[in-house]
Amino acid sequence: MDWDRIEDLVSQHTQRLVFVDCISFLLDFFETLFTALKDCATVDQCSSLYPRAGPLLTTLATHPYVGCNEKLVSLVIECIMEYTKYSFGPIDLSSDLPKSSAWCLDRLRRISYYSTSSNVLLLSRDLERKVDKLVSNIRQQSTNGHLTITKMEQLSDLSLQLLKDDTTLKVVEGIIDAALTMEQQLRNERMKHDIARWNDNDTSGTSILSDRFIQYVLEDMDNGNGLYQQQWPITLKTKAWQAIPDLFECEWLDWMEKQLNSSSGNIATDRQPSSSSVITIIQHPLPQGLKKRPHLMYLSFTLMTKWIFEADLADWRILGLWIKMVNWHLLQQKSIKSTYEKFQLLGFPGNLAHLLDMMMDTSPSCHVDQLYAEITSFIYGGSPLTLTRRRNQAWLLCLMRPMYNFQCVRFWIGWCTGDSDTWSDMMDQTTMYIAWLVCPSLDERMNSYYYGLKTWIKSLKGFDSHDPLACSIFSKFLDDWYISLNGEVQLGVDILGTMIHQFQSWTTDQYISIINRFLDGANAYGPVTKISVTIPLLERLATFDDPQMDLLISHIRSFYPN
Repeated sequence: MDWDRIEDLVSQHTQRLVFVDCISFLLDFFETLFTALKDCATVDQCSSLYPRAGPLLTTLATHPYVGCNEKLVSLVIECIMEYTKYSFGPIDLSSDLPKSSAWCLDRLRRISYYSTSSNVLLLSRDLERKVDKLVSNIRQQSTNGHLTITKMEQLSDLSLQLLKDDTTLKVVEGIIDAALTMEQQLRNERMKHDIARWNDNDTSGTSILSDRFIQYVLEDMDNGNGLYQQQWPITLKTKAWQAIPDLFECEWLDWMEKQLNSSSGNIATDRQPSSSSVITIIQHPLPQGLKKRPHLMYLSFTLMTKWIFEADLADWRILGLWIKMVNWHLLQQKSIKSTYEKFQLLGFPGNLAHLLDMMMDTSPSCHVDQLYAEITSFIYGGSPLTLTRRRNQAWLLCLMRPMYNFQCVRFWIGWCTGDSDTWSDMMDQTTMYIAWLVCPSLDERMNSYYYGLKTWIKSLKGFDSHDPLACSIFSKFLDDWYISLNGEVQLGVDILGTMIHQFQSWTTDQYISIINRFLDGANAYGPVTKISVTIPLLERLATFDDPQMDLLISHIRSFYPN
């Protein structure tokens, strides 16, 4: 046991944060001491083997911050009890007590007396009044601009022990409110002097809250799965998510994992899989919190932009869940008619909201030429240092509007069954846009996909009147589509769904054989990949008002009995 260190810590009566920072050491020390004292048979043995324990426990009995942690104060009391071999049975206080027992009782009374004399144990009304006054003072200081970054860090440090007490959480919320206000003021000031960062949608910045506060909250989330945060009111949670982006990321990953492990991550049981899964999704505290603070959706967008390009997190089921979440939030804004304004309400900057607004067009041509021009303008319209980020944002934006992409695919595949053999500018622009969805690299790799897609779609002209499985080009697509489309699941599903719906000359058996080959092509990359493909395929087939689709949907679900 490190007696020198523990005595040095205990001697620092005015340094409360020292106790907070060293809580792990303190807990380990007193757990070890308690075990050692239990092995002693008598008080004399305790005193003889551990002569420094008595003075240490005496000091702790009146230490102002011994109660900073419930487990710590419990261990200290247990050590005092064990050091004195104090009996827990009933005692006649009027009788002559052994010195050891009297010593123990005296120190226990000191703990209670010290707290009472320091006005810590207040009546509930007094405490509530003091909390309200403190919150009001923090807000007033923030409004008047009297709070500096240093003061905010100090306040957040001081609030650490308030996180576990429901009656004082208002103070924590007031401090976070002030921090968010100051962060926004600093961000606005930076944007005035650096318009390029504004154009790049740069929302980064240093948190006003202290590193100690952030670390404490994240460790609670990591070690106890948010044991204390689960009790927080939803308003405090959402403000903490905004003030601590890493905390929001932890919450989001935890929610995603639970959704993927639940029934909503598997095959749905109704005709419209998306409707039932959305109900399950929105019942979780995270989406309910986003409903309270919808502009956090843009923070989730930045997370998705990062995750979708990371091998460990690039799961199409995650993307599908997130898109459902965004669309659900859009539906909540019933009083706002403009799609552009709706996306701005979700926190999307104006240039991104403009692109999303353009993709609300689901006409046969979809004006894909105008959209693609806007996309390239957005990507190349900022600093070269952040071009990759803007490119990733633009690509994720396109994936957010699956119905727009579906209409592009329908127009593209529809050319195969049309009477005209003319390759129009619109077909060329649509092919380029689809190549962008497959490989958003804007270089020779994307051009290679463009020429490959152009050759493939031309080779399929008029083949709907023949046995599809006898067509080597189509058969190769069914087997290799996952690689050919660079893993773009939704695009592959849209192509297959459009073919099944538009090519009415095929038989049901042919449809089933085609679907089996298509899913087997995905299954080659693992069962998770097959599920990632099956869910959007079911949802796509369910959008067609065609009785034949019911047979195909039932066939697909037969692979996944519930």
